[in-house]
Amino acid sequence: MESVLSKENLQKTLLFILVGIPGVFLCLIFSILLLDAATAPTPELPHPVLSAFISTVGAALTMIGVGEWKRKLYLLVFVSYPVSLFVFVNLAEMPAFPLRHQPLLFVVIVAIATYYAIRAFYKYRETNPATKA
Repeated sequence: MESVLSKENLQKTLLFILVGIPGVFLCLIFSILLLDAATAPTPELPHPVLSAFISTVGAALTMIGVGEWKRKLYLLVFVSYPVSLFVFVNLAEMPAFPLRHQPLLFVVIVAIATYYAIRAFYKYRETNPATKA
């Protein structure tokens, strides 16, 4: 029986806290700045290329922190942040859009849906030997 405080569990926990959590914040903050710079550029905002780069680094850090670096499709969850924010900005102008005052909820719903779709893909790929490369 493995101890809860084993060296491996401690390393995974520290990696998640020190790398994964800051990565999520970098990705989310710079995704928002990227969207803001792309839609209404001002001199106070960082350049969109810099925002995109830092957001990508944040996504990579998060992947390392949660231990899913070998499954590259999980990066699509983090790509969904700026994409869903962009879609939200365009949909929020429609009066019939039910989530028009809840942008974070919209982004979270899209990210969770993306995560479960990718998870189902990897589960399907593992259970079907014909799909392995």
